Amino acid sequence: MDISVVIPAYRELEKLPRALEMLRFSGDFEIIVAGDELPEEDIRFLRKKDVVLDLSDERRGKANALNHAAGM
Repeated sequence: MDISVVIPAYRELEKLPRALEMLRFSGDFEIIVAGDELPEEDIRFLRKKDVVLDLSDERRGKANALNHAAGM
C-alpha cells in the first residue's frame, strides 16, 4: 500500500463515522484507526468497516498511538 491514512480515536467515535464516509473516494489507500480505550460497541462498528485496527486498552496519547499505528 502506497498511502495510509492514520486516524487516532480516544474512548468514543463521535466524529469518526463521518470521517470514514468522507474518505471513501476512488484510490488505493488504507485507513488505520489507532483506538485507545474504545467501547466494545465502537470496536464492533469498526470491524464491519474496511479499516485496519490498532487497539489499546490503555491511553497511549495521540503521538504514541499514531507512531505505533504507522509502524504496523
